[in-house]
Amino acid sequence: MTMDHRQTTEHRRHRLRASLAITVLVSFTCLPAARLLAQQSDSGAEPGTATIAEAEARLQELEQDAGRFDTGLIEPLRSLAEMQLGAGRLNAAETLLNRQLDIQRINLGLHSATQIPVLENLIRLYVARGEWEEARDTVSHLVWIHSRSDDINAGEQLAGLQRARAWLMLLLQRDSSDQEARHLLMYRDVSERMEQLSSELFDEKDPRRLPYLYESSKADLALALTIMQNPLTGQEIIEYVEGIRGRPMRQTYTITSVADLEQIYGARASSVSDRSFRKHMSRHASTIDDMLDIARETEDREAVAMLTMYRGDSTLLRQQYERRSGRMAGPQRGRGSLGTAVTYYRDAFDQLRALGYDDEMLMGHFGCPSLLPLNSLHLRLDEYPECSFSEEGDPQLEPGSALLGSKLPGFSHEPLSLPGNGTLDHTSGIFSLNISTNGQVSGNKVIEAFPDEKAHRSELRRFMENLQFRPALEPDGSATRTTSLHMVVRFISGN
Repeated sequence: MTMDHRQTTEHRRHRLRASLAITVLVSFTCLPAARLLAQQSDSGAEPGTATIAEAEARLQELEQDAGRFDTGLIEPLRSLAEMQLGAGRLNAAETLLNRQLDIQRINLGLHSATQIPVLENLIRLYVARGEWEEARDTVSHLVWIHSRSDDINAGEQLAGLQRARAWLMLLLQRDSSDQEARHLLMYRDVSERMEQLSSELFDEKDPRRLPYLYESSKADLALALTIMQNPLTGQEIIEYVEGIRGRPMRQTYTITSVADLEQIYGARASSVSDRSFRKHMSRHASTIDDMLDIARETEDREAVAMLTMYRGDSTLLRQQYERRSGRMAGPQRGRGSLGTAVTYYRDAFDQLRALGYDDEMLMGHFGCPSLLPLNSLHLRLDEYPECSFSEEGDPQLEPGSALLGSKLPGFSHEPLSLPGNGTLDHTSGIFSLNISTNGQVSGNKVIEAFPDEKAHRSELRRFMENLQFRPALEPDGSATRTTSLHMVVRFISGN
């Protein structure tokens, strides 16, 4: 839908709201047409072979009649490509998808939104083959199309950008390490673009903006955690975002202050990374404050209470991922208690009690550890996951999505469909964890590991040490230590 810039703001919002009729889907299509065509073949050959051969013959006839770049070939090419993808014939499908792109660009222009489904299929194909450089370039092109095309309505854009973010998180883990900063910065840009679209789609205080604001806050959190947990990638982020670069060391330099150190070492100076970490965490907290303002404006008391819990989590994450000096066992970060986060938790509990929830109901949701950051936004207590216990009475936790491994502690990855029933390589394990009152892992034991190798078990233990939990809470908002938390973890194997 092309927006006329001369329209009034209210009329524009009305048009945009109408466009949201297109549901914002996160998952990809499973190519039902290709499967149906394959099932229709009753020959004794490989399923779908006859149908594919017939489609190829028909395509050749059309090419002879209309030429190789006629727009009438787009639909036959799309249908045949779906059949090839459904049959797992990735090379043949790639050729057909690229031919579609050529015809669309020649006839419809470089910015045409008709390229988007083709590019998404190409990304799935490259991921299935493990061709991360090609996947990276295609995701970048996909985001570029979304930012420049005029014939995509707001609903379609939000859906497409959500899928692009999922691919970027996958690339962060699987692409080469020198591309991590690029993927994180693009992830932030896409999240901010989605938040901007939501502000155009809804009024400023409309609660439907809250999920998009939350995802934007998670992008700032991702940058902050990377700066602290991954120094090399963090330096690249700081250099790009803040323009702080070091310069060659000379014997004539005299170092008498922190400013002198920062001029020489740039983003490598710990004071620079600490300051940048605090800045991104402040943005994260500020966005959640904006969400609280929207909930208060609409007088949604339960949403205010739940968002106060998220505000406490933001404070806890900042405290526990700050660098800690000295020599000690365990993670070199954070402090030994909840700190000021406890005031938010107490406030949230008081607000929930005022709404009629008793302590038993509160402890049924918050009396066990929760992995941070929370993957989803829950504005109602009954939407928040309940505590789970094993038959032996031990607390247990099983995140629904695969985690991103060591690149971004606690972040999960949305499930993605791949052609030919392909799957991503996952590493998994079952742990018994002790969670301290500050939410850090104070001890972990690998019960099972897949694959079960000594080196893999060591990697899993290091991975678990970097995770941060909201500890089990008491009715007064204070924390209690948890022992023998059983946690089943899957995470995407990295390069």
